[in-house]
Amino acid sequence: MYANLERWPATPSEGDNERAERAPRIVLMGSRRSGKTSMARVVFGKMSPHETLFVPSTAQPTLRLVANSDLVHFSIFDVPGDRDLSELRWRDAQMTPRDLFGRCVVLAYVVDAEADPYSECARLAEVAAAAKAANPRVQLEVFVHKVDGDHFLSEEQKLDCRREVEACARAELAELYAHGSDETVDPQQAQAYADDCLAGAAFSLTSIYDHSVFEAFSKLVSRALVPQRIVLRKMLDALVTACDMEKSFLFDVASKVYVATDSAPVDSASYELCADAIDVVLDVASIYAPDKTQQPEPSEEDTPVREEEPKQTRSNAASIQLSNGMALVLDEVDRNLALVCLLRTENLEKRDLIDYNLGCFRTALARLAALNASSAGK
Repeated sequence: MYANLERWPATPSEGDNERAERAPRIVLMGSRRSGKTSMARVVFGKMSPHETLFVPSTAQPTLRLVANSDLVHFSIFDVPGDRDLSELRWRDAQMTPRDLFGRCVVLAYVVDAEADPYSECARLAEVAAAAKAANPRVQLEVFVHKVDGDHFLSEEQKLDCRREVEACARAELAELYAHGSDETVDPQQAQAYADDCLAGAAFSLTSIYDHSVFEAFSKLVSRALVPQRIVLRKMLDALVTACDMEKSFLFDVASKVYVATDSAPVDSASYELCADAIDVVLDVASIYAPDKTQQPEPSEEDTPVREEEPKQTRSNAASIQLSNGMALVLDEVDRNLALVCLLRTENLEKRDLIDYNLGCFRTALARLAALNASSAGK
């Protein structure tokens, strides 16, 4: 029944099947050899980009659970790229568009930037129209993938490709609407339909050989798959203001996908610095940090923790001074969650203030997690 279910990145345990079915779902689609499965394995399976050369094409739909923390909990339904919607089968039964998109929160469609944009966008338009008809609340995310090839040597060429894909998708949706009607359709009406299908859609340039694919999935996850995103953003805004920081990210350590950030615009360079800091700190901690599995026995003199107080986790913390006058502060605030902040080097002198506010953030995050757990148990 669940023969095609896998879990990234850990080994499946009992109950994963049911959890994958109940979890918010990303439906991952794209043309054959577009790289959709490879990009998901690089981000959530810790696979090296070069290893993806040996990943076979997806032959059957697969459901994979991503459950790294309380905030990162969703499933990815990977659909073969060479199948029409009318040919899909799941659990030995025919799948309808309602079956496919009914539980879908995000439709992530991968466009091969090296392929013919018109054939790619024709398929994208067909899938987007079917998804919106089956579930009007579905969020569309388009990944213009493989922009690392020889055709994209400059940023302007990459941006031109993204603009062409977006314009082509809009035109294909309008044409699809016009051909689907028995009566003559006003061009403005067809264009309005295309605008409605693409309302809120994000078009991202991605490659598995740099940070772009991680940043694209970060935007997807933080926008649509974290119910607490508004509260978390306000918490990060308060932290940035109190400590005079430039930018802050709450990262899922396992995937380097940020699940929340403050209200300031995200700069790709800042994201790369903060994401790389996670690898640096974890690599150093793996050498010098004590074994977390060997915890000392509590003494009788230890003050017992009150049951109503949420427990805090702080295994790794570090500050890194950069050569450009900036500094990074990393604090592991919860299980598999790390807060990474960018600030000016002179502001590190306020370390006591920073540590105090980081402690307040950890406490608020623990209370939020306890509140969510309590609500889920009711």
